[in-house]
Amino acid sequence: MESTATPARPRRTALLAGMASFLDSSALVSAGIVVGTLYAEPMGLSDAHIGLVLGSQTSGHRC
Repeated sequence: MESTATPARPRRTALLAGMASFLDSSALVSAGIVVGTLYAEPMGLSDAHIGLVLGSQTSGHRC
């Protein structure tokens, strides 16, 4: 029977994974706010364009 290795410090691993996930999500939200409010008008972005930019950022970021 195969056994899987347990991380030496599972709580630390879980804490770091949670912090990385929080940082990742806050970066995506911040970029969405900036693109949707500050850059939309100067770049001539419509609502559909903003949605496409943010959607592609989110899906591209997850790869």
